[in-house]
Amino acid sequence: MGIGPALSTAISGLSVNESAIDVIGNNLANTTTTAYKRFRVQFVNNFLSTSNFGSSPVNGLGSNPTQFGQGARLGGVNVDTQPGAPTQTGLPSDLYIQGIGYFVVSGNDQEQLFTRDGGFAVNANSELVTSEGLKVQGFGIDEEFEIQQTVLTDIEIPLGSLQVAEATTEAFMDGTLNPDGDLSTNGTRLQSVALSAATAATQLDSITLAGGGPSLIDDGLGGGNFSGPVELTYTPRRGASFLEPATITLNPTDSLSTLTDFLADSLGIDTSLDSTALYDSTTTVSAGGPVPDDFRDPGVYFEGDTIPPSGDVVPAGTIQVIGNLGTVNDFTISATDFEVRPVSDPTVTGRLDLSFPTTVAQATGESSQTTFAVFDSLGNPVEVTAAVYLQSLGTEFSEFRIVFSSPDQSLDPNNLPAGVASPFDRGLGSAVLRFDSRGQLDSVTGTDLTVYRQLTGAANPLQFNVNVDQIAALAVDQSRLAVVSQDGSPTGVLIDFGIQADGTIVGAFDNGVSRPLGQVALARFANPAGLVQIEGNLLRSGPNSGLPFITTPGESVGSILSGFLELSNVEISESFVDLITASTGFAANGRVIATSQDLIDTLLQLPR
Repeated sequence: MGIGPALSTAISGLSVNESAIDVIGNNLANTTTTAYKRFRVQFVNNFLSTSNFGSSPVNGLGSNPTQFGQGARLGGVNVDTQPGAPTQTGLPSDLYIQGIGYFVVSGNDQEQLFTRDGGFAVNANSELVTSEGLKVQGFGIDEEFEIQQTVLTDIEIPLGSLQVAEATTEAFMDGTLNPDGDLSTNGTRLQSVALSAATAATQLDSITLAGGGPSLIDDGLGGGNFSGPVELTYTPRRGASFLEPATITLNPTDSLSTLTDFLADSLGIDTSLDSTALYDSTTTVSAGGPVPDDFRDPGVYFEGDTIPPSGDVVPAGTIQVIGNLGTVNDFTISATDFEVRPVSDPTVTGRLDLSFPTTVAQATGESSQTTFAVFDSLGNPVEVTAAVYLQSLGTEFSEFRIVFSSPDQSLDPNNLPAGVASPFDRGLGSAVLRFDSRGQLDSVTGTDLTVYRQLTGAANPLQFNVNVDQIAALAVDQSRLAVVSQDGSPTGVLIDFGIQADGTIVGAFDNGVSRPLGQVALARFANPAGLVQIEGNLLRSGPNSGLPFITTPGESVGSILSGFLELSNVEISESFVDLITASTGFAANGRVIATSQDLIDTLLQLPR
């Protein structure tokens, strides 16, 4: 064989052990690299020199092959794809994969790359990116914040810029109503000053105060009469407080009923209620006879109404306004509640000489009131007033009615909804609550409310339910109502986010609303060890990795743990042992070379 093969064999041993030391050193250098996967060197023996292939047994005798090894060579450098342990960071953008999946990222050239390094951040363009600026891929959302799992896209988290609002769908009302209070039998009834003979259809410019008094409306332009359009602003008074002002444009040719209907709508009088819903007793009204005041529905009337055989109401005399039942609905109307300004010159002040000095009856009955806000689809607050009164009492039951109104109802005068007669209608309807002898709610109707938002740009109408399940009817000093919560919200700005186990990114807004912003995608490979590693903790599909299967986090690819990063899977103690083994092998092969050199030196000295 000679000494030459020994030298070449030892040199191959030096080479492979040097490679092993290189790989181990690289592993140790990356012990703190996020999601680093350690490499493992595999050696195989080199080709063999065979002098005898052996022989089969003959007469019980046989021989084995006679072979001489030629050293070792590098069989391969394999990667250990086992996940590293998680370490907590507390940052919501730091992600750890509990499974075999890989994050999908995209560079400026749109090349699809992969990584286990979940150390992400949000850049100036609101994109979720890697530490080197590659964009994290996932599934986006549509206008309804529904995740669209059809197209892979850049993940965006627009902190400080994305805004959302939530329309109210349910308001929760709580309270205790007093069935031992006075039964509501009257609404406030006010009677106006006397006017000149006029019907509901009489034009406003021809109406004066009775007895040759001045014009009912003075436009303030100097003639003492009503000659051009004016803006009338009315600030209703209920008890000692003022309600939201209402404004109407009146023309000289408008009818008196236009003005009176505006008053009723502004006061929130529920003109949909009829006497059968308000009174338990009955009376007889003959054709041509007067309607008793006590049996008039809430609304606006003319004193001395009669019902002729034709059924038409013939108005005459002063105006009478009848309000909703319950003491909380008591109101007054004074000439000082009105402000008149001509459309042609808003700096001028006119007047409306309409006052209601005579109180025919005051509102009576156990009642209470609360005001609360709900929200439309744009996040605009919509004020709603709920006034409740004791409507009826019977054997082992009590019945209350809640009348709802809203000064923020918005109606288009040119496109009024069905059933709405006036663009100034504030009424939202009423609910009837019946309680049993234990004060528990027995039945309820009318709690589904509709607020029209025609001229606001918001979704129209705003529809929501008032949940009254927590209201009881018990003996208390005073009935009380309150809305304790509702599920709508004003406009809010995205201030924070979190990422769930299924990769869903949930945004938190400063109005308390949360919305999905997208979903992180994960990729799976048939042979992850076949991925080609490139710098920056990135991987590329390789010939032996198989094609990526991209999906949402789940059982097949693993789940996501937010606020954690993956540690390197390098075992330092094991690497030290491998390093000792490789260095020992290197030294041993060096000793072979030294021994071979000694033999050569001995041979060279023989001729001497």
